[in-house]
Amino acid sequence: MFKSIFSKYITAVSIIVVLSFLILATVLSAVVGDYGKSDRQAEIEHISMLVAAIVTRGYPDGSELPLDEFLVSRPGLEEAIESLFHDNAKSSVFVMDVDKNILLTSKDFLWTARAVVSDEVYWDRVSVILDAGEPYRQTETVKALGGTHIVYITPLVDGTGRYLGCVYAATSIESVEQITKATTQTVVMACLWVMLGVLVAVYFITERHVDPIRRMSRAAHGYAKGDFSERVESVGGDEIAELSAALNYMAGELESLEQKRNRFISDVSHELRSPMTSMLGFVEAVADGSLPPERQKHYLSLVAEEIKRLSRLVADLLDVSRLEMGERKMNFAKYDLADNAATVLISLEQRINEKKLDVSFEAEEDKMFVSADADAMYRVLYNLIENAVKFSREGGKLAIALERTEGRVRLSVYNEGIGISEEDLPNVFDRFYKSDKSRGEDKKGVGLGLYFVKTIVTAHGGDIRAESTEGVDTRFTMELPPYRENN
Repeated sequence: MFKSIFSKYITAVSIIVVLSFLILATVLSAVVGDYGKSDRQAEIEHISMLVAAIVTRGYPDGSELPLDEFLVSRPGLEEAIESLFHDNAKSSVFVMDVDKNILLTSKDFLWTARAVVSDEVYWDRVSVILDAGEPYRQTETVKALGGTHIVYITPLVDGTGRYLGCVYAATSIESVEQITKATTQTVVMACLWVMLGVLVAVYFITERHVDPIRRMSRAAHGYAKGDFSERVESVGGDEIAELSAALNYMAGELESLEQKRNRFISDVSHELRSPMTSMLGFVEAVADGSLPPERQKHYLSLVAEEIKRLSRLVADLLDVSRLEMGERKMNFAKYDLADNAATVLISLEQRINEKKLDVSFEAEEDKMFVSADADAMYRVLYNLIENAVKFSREGGKLAIALERTEGRVRLSVYNEGIGISEEDLPNVFDRFYKSDKSRGEDKKGVGLGLYFVKTIVTAHGGDIRAESTEGVDTRFTMELPPYRENN
């Protein structure tokens, strides 16, 4: 039932709206009802006590004069009482003596008053309170009056406290109940209109959110099948837009990774096919005797070189796998970056001499210690310096410099040569990446060297960047935290 976002939203909002209006209706009805009843009760109490005051005015205290005789001697009382109800048709009053004789009534109330008095069960209950000298006040349903009324009965006593009779006043609260009912109906109608507005609003709001989610779902299914071309339109600045942008970014990264993977497979296939074809040709030539004996040793040495090349390729692939799986653990120790950089440079002396490079090596201090894994950092240095030698032009400049700066140890490797194009520069540290220009120079690599460099430097808490002008020069700059005794 609640599978869709729309159904969940509309159910939740509907429950909240209904509960809110239910509470509102209850509170308003109670407030309106209580206010109306309080107003009517105050009014009928005032009328009852006012009539009592009018009726007993001038009564001789301590006399045995019956109340009916006293009232006969006072003409105009009925008109005075009637004037109290000229604007209140829902209220009525009558005056009764101790013998339950009705002496005075408001207009057209005589027969109803007699019916009230004739209800012995009701009147016996009322008399208990009146005989105690207390007024009777109650909101109740009186058979003779019909419907719910507020009743207030004021006992009539003389100055000595003798009970003479009572003033019975009642007012209907039908209008109060009608107002309360109308209030409830108004709140219910308002609730229905709000529910309609909520339904429309939730529909458009959820549709606005659900539509991009549907598109993202379709795009994600496409990505799962290897199609990274689809992009989700990102509109606005809310969380859905951020998710769309993140999905598009992910698709771009996956597409780039897929292209690199395909290129890597192509490179590896080429790198594997070339030495294997060469080895097969050499071995077949030796096996069928088509090569003279004095040349066989030369060709077998070429086969050995190709096997070494294959071995390096397999080792690189294994290293990639270990790096990505997190199986390559670093053993950090005190490492002299200056000394090892000089050692790598000396190991490449033959190739440097072959290219007649102008070499300079500068170190701010004789010992430049960092905390590093010796094998991993040696590989970083060898890759950076070997690349500089490999891609230098003949007679060009090769410069290595080490210095301390801003709490870091900085190594700079500079060479003059083919350089790196502006297009290729952002990708030089990506795995499997080889620029087109480097393919002619790099016969043995598959684009993993600088990926290793970047990964290892990052694992050491450092960073590395490349700067280059195509056809002019290239500089790689690496910064590492210095070694501290408490490392």
